[in-house]
Amino acid sequence: FPVTILRTMKSLRDLFESLIIERVPQARINFQASERVCNTSSVTFLGCDGQALMHRLSDAGIACSQSSACESSSPRPSHVLKALGFSDEDALATLRFSVSPFNTSNEIEESVGVLADIVKQQVRFFSLTRNEAFDSFKGAQA
Repeated sequence: FPVTILRTMKSLRDLFESLIIERVPQARINFQASERVCNTSSVTFLGCDGQALMHRLSDAGIACSQSSACESSSPRPSHVLKALGFSDEDALATLRFSVSPFNTSNEIEESVGVLADIVKQQVRFFSLTRNEAFDSFKGAQA
């Protein structure tokens, strides 16, 4: 890629990460201080189920992944993240996002808004006690 395209992708990635930090308190940007590719972000959503989060984002038209392409069918924690010292729980709560030179800052902002809403819903769901969850389920059945 020409340098201008690489700068564009880095700018979009950095915008994505800054908005994530601003809007999603449960998010931790991984490897932010390290040398890394200009278009990819690794984000851990503390207390979230990464697979459920990934599917909800996919349903909303936002592509992300939980592992490398060669491991994508595996429900196990990423062996790379484990080797880097992640717990099973944090590795399973980590998603990878990529941008392209064809993305826009508006798309990034909209995506982070959707992501923030989905994470908030998931955190609320997983924070319910078993009785609250059961009572909510019973109420929905009535």
